[in-house]
Amino acid sequence: YKYNATIVHDLVHIDINSSYPSIMRYKPIPTYLVDYSAEKQILQIDPEYYYFIEISKEAFKKLMLSHIKSKMLRIALIKYLDPVTNLSDSIYLQTPHIRLIEKIINKPISSLPVISYLKYETHGFGGLPVIQTNYQAKTGAKKRGASNGEVQAFKVPLNSIYGVSALRAYFPLYEYDENFNLISIADGNGFKNTERNLVFSSCVTAYAFEKLLTPLTYDVEGVDDNFIYADTDSLFLRLSYWNKIKQYVDQDPIKLGAWDLEHKHVLKFYSLNHKKYCLYSEGKQKIEVFSG
Repeated sequence: YKYNATIVHDLVHIDINSSYPSIMRYKPIPTYLVDYSAEKQILQIDPEYYYFIEISKEAFKKLMLSHIKSKMLRIALIKYLDPVTNLSDSIYLQTPHIRLIEKIINKPISSLPVISYLKYETHGFGGLPVIQTNYQAKTGAKKRGASNGEVQAFKVPLNSIYGVSALRAYFPLYEYDENFNLISIADGNGFKNTERNLVFSSCVTAYAFEKLLTPLTYDVEGVDDNFIYADTDSLFLRLSYWNKIKQYVDQDPIKLGAWDLEHKHVLKFYSLNHKKYCLYSEGKQKIEVFSG
């Protein structure tokens, strides 16, 4: 991409406060399977339910991609929904992906020609006390100027709620013995993950993708010249573009799920690839290097 290995000037850096925990806190989670089909048909989408949908690549391009004015948004959707590892002729959509595309094309999608689908009844996440307790502790630590290590420690249980369920089909578990040696407590391939975990982790990821790109839907035509870089939960945008769309963005430095203005004015930004970049901001007055 044209901005990789290029110094870009005058940006803003916005970041979502605890992206995945905020999804679990506020979004309806697919819980009970109420209908499914593996027959080709025109599916009428009921907004009261959550869907996993298989659609042909041809239909995806014709009905969705062809209506998106931004090349960068088309690239982002293809990279996310049709990675090089997908060797089939299908695209797999979930409800948040459809809602995101609706915002991008500014047009409702009420039906789709599907190859197969799953339809779920949704419910609120059951682990809210864990999220609330640890997020309050995290924000409290930030407010009193605690060390970065202490703040990060409160992020571990927040993110692990998602992380444990997002593991592979089989996953290992370890514990320390009395001599602090790490030993496996799983036999063979490890413990088998469950379908419920896979549905949960998949929906959280889909919601997070929708949330990350939603600010760019407020001015789709300006994206290609003004969107510079994205991470899992952050965006780097040209200042002039940000000033145009910021009135629509929920901003708060503490609120769970809101966008925080991480760097108000990035004077110079240089990226190599995903999670490898450095910047010099007006506020910090020093070079900051990020390498995930």
